[in-house]
Amino acid sequence: MLFSIDEDAGTRIVGWIMPDNPSSTPHVVVFTGGQMRKVVRATVLRPLLREQGLHETGICGFVVDLIGLRIGFALFGVLWSIAGVLHAGATGWLSLAGLRALMGLTEAA
Repeated sequence: MLFSIDEDAGTRIVGWIMPDNPSSTPHVVVFTGGQMRKVVRATVLRPLLREQGLHETGICGFVVDLIGLRIGFALFGVLWSIAGVLHAGATGWLSLAGLRALMGLTEAA
């Protein structure tokens, strides 16, 4: 079995895994502190693996998001609201520009 972890940002893990049997779909199991946190199927297309002849279809990538979509949206919704409220304290164009940048960063998520 071949595998690679391309990114490990603490709450997000990206990589690929190729099983010895190419007709099977592998699973990635994430453990933290001795407890199983998440099980993800490796079904993300990785075209570079197919182009290099390492995998027939290239469908062997995975993305593990340990925070989750619901919590992530809630977190950035709260941060966006706080950034909006902070606009009331802007005292000049520089502080307003900084707050607008902060609002844009939280809105993009």
